[in-house]
Amino acid sequence: MVQLYFDHQSARAHALYRETIEETGLVHRKAVDALLTQTLDEIRALYLELESLPVPIGGNLEGYVAILANDDLRQCTHYRIEQKALQFESAGIPVKIFSHSDVQEFVDSLVGARAAIFYRVAALPPVLRAILHTNSMGLDTYYEVDDLIFDSSCYPDPFPSFEGQVSAIEYAGLQFGVPLFRYAMSMCKGSIASTPALAERMQAVTATDANIVIRNGLDERNNAAVTMGAHPIRHSSGRVRIFYGSGTKAHNADFNRLVAPALLDLMERYPHVDLVIVGYLKLKPELSAMGDRIIAYSFISDVTAYWSVLASCDINLAVLESSIVADCKSEIKWLEAAVLQIPSIVSATRTYEDVIEDGVDGYIARSPTQWYDRLETLIADPTLREEIGAKARAKALRDYDIAVAARTLWSAFDSSVQKTVPSQPKRPRVLVCNVFFAPQSYGGATRVVEDNVWTFQERHPDLDIGIFCSAEGFSPPGRLSMGSEKGVPVYSLSTLQEVDMDWRAFNEAHAAPFERVLDHFQPDLVHFHCIQRLTATIVDVALRRNIPYVVTLHDAWWISDHQFLVDEDGLLHLPGTDVLADCGAGRDRLQSIARRQRLTSLLQNAQANLSVSAPFADIYAKAGITGLQVVENGTPALSEVVRSPRADCRVALGHVGGRSPHKGASLIEAALGRGNYDNLHLTMVDGTLSPGQSIDTLWGTTPVTLTAPFPQAEMGRLYSQLDVLLAPSTWPESFGLVTREALGSGLWVVASNLGAIGQDIEEDRNGYVIDTTTSRDLSQVLSKLDADPARYRTSLPARTGTPRSMADQADALHNIYQGLIAARSMSA
Repeated sequence: MVQLYFDHQSARAHALYRETIEETGLVHRKAVDALLTQTLDEIRALYLELESLPVPIGGNLEGYVAILANDDLRQCTHYRIEQKALQFESAGIPVKIFSHSDVQEFVDSLVGARAAIFYRVAALPPVLRAILHTNSMGLDTYYEVDDLIFDSSCYPDPFPSFEGQVSAIEYAGLQFGVPLFRYAMSMCKGSIASTPALAERMQAVTATDANIVIRNGLDERNNAAVTMGAHPIRHSSGRVRIFYGSGTKAHNADFNRLVAPALLDLMERYPHVDLVIVGYLKLKPELSAMGDRIIAYSFISDVTAYWSVLASCDINLAVLESSIVADCKSEIKWLEAAVLQIPSIVSATRTYEDVIEDGVDGYIARSPTQWYDRLETLIADPTLREEIGAKARAKALRDYDIAVAARTLWSAFDSSVQKTVPSQPKRPRVLVCNVFFAPQSYGGATRVVEDNVWTFQERHPDLDIGIFCSAEGFSPPGRLSMGSEKGVPVYSLSTLQEVDMDWRAFNEAHAAPFERVLDHFQPDLVHFHCIQRLTATIVDVALRRNIPYVVTLHDAWWISDHQFLVDEDGLLHLPGTDVLADCGAGRDRLQSIARRQRLTSLLQNAQANLSVSAPFADIYAKAGITGLQVVENGTPALSEVVRSPRADCRVALGHVGGRSPHKGASLIEAALGRGNYDNLHLTMVDGTLSPGQSIDTLWGTTPVTLTAPFPQAEMGRLYSQLDVLLAPSTWPESFGLVTREALGSGLWVVASNLGAIGQDIEEDRNGYVIDTTTSRDLSQVLSKLDADPARYRTSLPARTGTPRSMADQADALHNIYQGLIAARSMSA
C-alpha cells in the first residue's frame, strides 16, 4: 500500500513538473517539491509506527562498511562505487556493496556492519525504510553524492540550456529526483563529497556537519591509462586534435556559448586543427559545417577505450558555465587527461581554481576571450603542450593515488580510531535464543520466554536482553534481519523448511549468521531455550567462542529423537544412559546416536542446565545430564477472568494444547466418542485452523467446537468461557503452564499424572489427576462432570498458597545471570 500511495503521488508530481516547464504560471516548482516532501514525511511516519525497527545497539567496530549504491551511471559507478571498494581495501577496512535494486539484501546485511553509506540513492519507499533501519540500529550513516543534484535552486540547469537534447518528460524526471535525493540525504548523519564546495552544500542538509571529502582518484584500473601516458604517442600527422568528452546532456549550451565561437575561429584560421567529441554534444551548425574535421563518437562506456581516444588527442577541454553546480563538480576531466600527459583548458570553477596551477599544470579560462587565447597558445606550441601535460601527470600520480583516499577513509572508519571516543559503560548483555518470539508467539515455551523478557525489562534494567529466533514464513533460508519488540532487539533468521526440521540437531549454515549476531550484540552470556530449527550449531558457536551459556530444558529435544518422548505410535520412551539401546529404534540409528552424543556434550559444557520443574529435571538426570538446576516457570498474570456460563447449562470443557497426540487430543476424542453424555460441551483449539475460523461437530453425543488458537492476550477471554480444562497429556510435561493459568482463573482442571502438568491439582477440590495410558480414567471423570453439572459450573474455592509468579522466576534467573557474568569477569 505504501508503494501504491507513493506511485500515485509520484505520477501527480511528474505531471505538475511538466507544467512548470511550460511556464504557465499556474504551477510553481516549490509547490511540487513540497508535495513530494510531504508524501515522504507521511511514509516515514507510517514506517515509524508500523515497522518493527531495531534498537540503537550501534555498529560492530570490527565489521564492514555497508554501501547501498545507485549504479545506473557508469562513470559514477567507476569512481564512487568500485573505486570506493578499492580505497577501503587499501585502508584495511572490509566493505560490502549492494545495488539500489537490492535494498532488502542491504538491510539484512546491517547486522555486522560498522557504518553505512548511501550513494546517490533517492528516497523511494524501500530506500527510506533502509535508512530508517540503519539509523535505528545506531550505525553511523553517510550520504554520498558527486553532483549538486539535491538543490532545486540550481539543479537541473534551465530547460533551454539542454538545447533539445532532453524532452520535457526527461527534464521533469530530473526535477522529480531533486527532493527525493535531498530527503534521503537529510536522513543521514554525515556526508561524503567529491569536492569541498559540494561538501559545504551537503553539510547544510545532513543531520550533523560530519563530512568526508574523497576526491575522484586513481586506482589499479587506471593502470592502462597510466601506462599509455608514460610514453604517449606523439602523432606526426601535423594535425592538432582538441578533445571534448561529455557523459551528460546538461552542458550543451555551456559549450556552444563559451568555447564554440573560439573553436570556430581557430579552426578556420588553423586548417590542421580537428575537434574530437565523445558523448553528448549538439554542435552549432557553423561548427558542424567543418565536416570530417569533426570526429564524433557516441558515449563510450568502456573506460579503456575512452582513455585510448583521449590519449590520441593533444588538448583536452572541460567546459562549464559559471554556477554553483559547476563549482561543486569534480576535476575528473582534468585528471583523466593529466594521467595521459594531455594538457587541459578548463572553466574557472571553484574546484579547478583549487586544483590547477594556472599555466603550469593546466590552463584556466575565465571568459570567451581567454578560451580563444589559451587554445591558440597550445595549438601553436607543441613543446608547451608537452611541458604542461608532464607537470599535470606528475601532480595526478602524486595527489590522486589510492593511498591518499585510503588514509582519509581509515581516519573516519577504522575501529582503532573509533575506540578512542569515550562511551557510556556497557551494561551486561544476555542473548536469549528461542525458536520463536513475538510477534510469532507460537507454543508454550515461547510464551514463557516472552514473559521472562518483559519481566526482566520491568524489574532488572541493569541487564540488556537481546533475542535470536527463527522467522517463520520468510525466504530465502539464511536471511538474517533485525527488528525489535517493546524496545528489545530481535535478530531473526529464516530457516529451511524441510522434512524433520524440528528433529535436525545441527545446520552449519546457521553458524555464520549467528556469528554476526554475536559480533553485533556482544553478549556476556547466552541463554538457550527451545532451539529446534535454529539447531545446536549455534550452541557450538558459543562454546567455540568461549561465551558462557545456560540451557533451559522445556522438552526432550536434547535427549531423545522424540521431542515429547512419544513415538509415532503414541508410545512413551523415557531415555536412560544407554545411548545405543535408546537409539536402537531410531529412524536412522547412526544419526540418532551421533545426535544424542553431540547434544549431550553441549549440555555438559553449559554453565547450567535449567529444568522448569523437579520431575523434568529427574528425567534429564536419568539420561545422564549433569549441572541441573530447577528454575520453575512462573505463571503470568492474566487479566481478571469473569466467568460466562453456557446458556444451555452444559459443562464447558476446554482443551488448548492443539490436536497433537502427545497433548491427549486423541484420548479426549475417543472418550467422548464412546460415551453417552448429556451435559457436556467441548471447545478444542486446532492449530490447523486460520485465525477466526471454527468448526462445529459432534463426538458421540457431545457437541464440539474446533477453534483457531487464541493469542496470548486473549487467553483470559477463552478461560472465561470454560468451566473445566482438560490436559490429559500422554508425555511427562515439563511444566504445564495452561493448567496453572486455568486454576488461577477459577477453572477445574483434569490433568495427566505424567510430569509436572498436574502438580498444583488438589484431588476432587479443584480437579483430577488421571492415568493417560488408557481412556478409562478420563471417561470416569467425564461421567462425574456429566452427572453433576451444577458443581462444575460454579466458581472454585480460593487456592491455597501463593502461586509462583513471573517476577519470582525472573529474579531467580537474574541471580544466575549475575553470578555467571561476575565469574566470567573475574576470570578474564
